[in-house]
Amino acid sequence: MQRVKWNIELKGHIYPCIVSFKKMKTIRVKIRDNYLEVSAPVGTSEKYICDLIYENEEDLYARLSSYVPYFDLKDGGYVYIFGKKYQIVVRDIKKKQCAIHGDSIYVYTSYIENALGIYLSQILYEYLKTRTAEYLPLFNRSMPRIQVKQYKGRWGSCYDQLNLVTFNFSLVYLDKELIDYVIVHELCHFIEPNHSPRFYAEVKKRMFDYKKRMKILEEKHV
Repeated sequence: MQRVKWNIELKGHIYPCIVSFKKMKTIRVKIRDNYLEVSAPVGTSEKYICDLIYENEEDLYARLSSYVPYFDLKDGGYVYIFGKKYQIVVRDIKKKQCAIHGDSIYVYTSYIENALGIYLSQILYEYLKTRTAEYLPLFNRSMPRIQVKQYKGRWGSCYDQLNLVTFNFSLVYLDKELIDYVIVHELCHFIEPNHSPRFYAEVKKRMFDYKKRMKILEEKHV
């Protein structure tokens, strides 16, 4: 996979643009933290990509300028948990523990990132395990092993021979209906290990509104 980087001007503002050339048929443009991430078929020209971006300049600039990170890890900062924004309140009593009270999440150590990472991994794992078990009757198979990992470019992976599904830690920031879509998506890979029309037919059998959820998820950043 080849990666290149250049700057592009949108509405008088300069933004980095990172382009990855892959074996694919269409161009995808995603909004990241103050930059554009483009995936394009191998051999696509810079001019073609730029023309496509400028055709959507209004929309892309609006999304870039309104981009909100999932967290600001400091006392008085915030973190999104299952789509809801919580204010971070630090009460340093030397314990790597966290607790949600109302619209705030209390962190009982000055090591905010470490404590929150442990806490968020735990609650995401429990949600994934519970929801996977609830969806399993639609798949007629045994409970797979579940792991939470850090990924840069995907929300999950299915390993049929290992009876294992891994999920991206960043899912914890998203609405639960999007997490549920990723769960169903990955479980369907036990049936169809690809993204063919047959695969999406299996997804639709189990989640009739998957296209709506998938479209929303495509706008989220990993």
